[in-house]
Amino acid sequence: MSIGKEDSDSTDYLFSGIRSISTTENGNIILSSTSDKTIRIYSPEGNFIKKFGGRGRGPGDFLEVTSIDVDTEGNLIVLDRFQNRISFFDSNEGFTHSIVLKLEALGLTKVFDDPKSDEFIVVSRDFLNPDDKGNLLHRYNSNFENKVGEYLNVFNYFFDKSSPLEVQMSQLPNYKASQLTPNTIAATSGFYDGTIFVFNTETNKGQVFGEKIPELATEYDSNNWEKYLNSDEVGFQTASGPSGRFLFKPSGSNISIVGNSQFIVLFFYTFSDKKIIPSADIYSKDGEKLANIILTDSPLNFIHDKRVSIVPHFLDEENNLYVFDYNYKNSFPAARVFKTNLDELLESKE
Repeated sequence: MSIGKEDSDSTDYLFSGIRSISTTENGNIILSSTSDKTIRIYSPEGNFIKKFGGRGRGPGDFLEVTSIDVDTEGNLIVLDRFQNRISFFDSNEGFTHSIVLKLEALGLTKVFDDPKSDEFIVVSRDFLNPDDKGNLLHRYNSNFENKVGEYLNVFNYFFDKSSPLEVQMSQLPNYKASQLTPNTIAATSGFYDGTIFVFNTETNKGQVFGEKIPELATEYDSNNWEKYLNSDEVGFQTASGPSGRFLFKPSGSNISIVGNSQFIVLFFYTFSDKKIIPSADIYSKDGEKLANIILTDSPLNFIHDKRVSIVPHFLDEENNLYVFDYNYKNSFPAARVFKTNLDELLESKE
């Protein structure tokens, strides 16, 4: 099923980008549209129902939505990273209130509610704050007035703090996270290192899934950055900070992480000279790696014109995968829903 049109008199089916996809208990699909800064709601069949919000800084307005969380009562919790603001909407999508987080960096990625404790987990790196220690998960009380816990130090799992390059890489606000169940969150760096971190919000403990690759990135002479960036080889990036300017090529980058009570799927790509190789690592809920799939020949065109064109956002409990396709039918953007065969992986292991 696809939501989107190439041309329409109504903007309800026109997109330029989508930052978040979620669903409600009755199966309605919630999308955050970057074109008009609205949140749109569609039926399970993809028919437009309503939209709310819009570009602005007023109550219920948005600048850049990066996360929509639906709590157990059907209320929406919307994170706007450009305003460091979390807005709350009731089950009828009516605005109730908003809270501005006291953060120094535009690194907000996700917000998840913890229904058992009436608290919230915010995924962010506040690296401009002198008190930041590299923690990625931050627990707040119900009104966000107090931070009651910090977890998942990125230097213990993803980056080497003794490497100036990796410290600079750690500050880029491209971390990925997904709520698997009401009490488990999967998180990872924006750079592919072969691992993901699964955090239990009840015990405040986590475990690492996967095996770390030998080298996170290769550094190049930054004085020759123009030569490398203008070459046919893909994957070069630059980063600047207090430690200097860096030209590097990561081993790979993560596209997104999705999951449910049964599976965790990490979508990523690696580099091979002039080619970008899209792949997926699939894990069981217990951390067993069930498969590594190369997606180069997938019916979905994950890479188009050396850019990521498919971004998976959500995996529901029926193992339906919700993605945003920037180049649907080689023509226009659309949200799409696919029924997967993930169950066959578990059956093959039995």
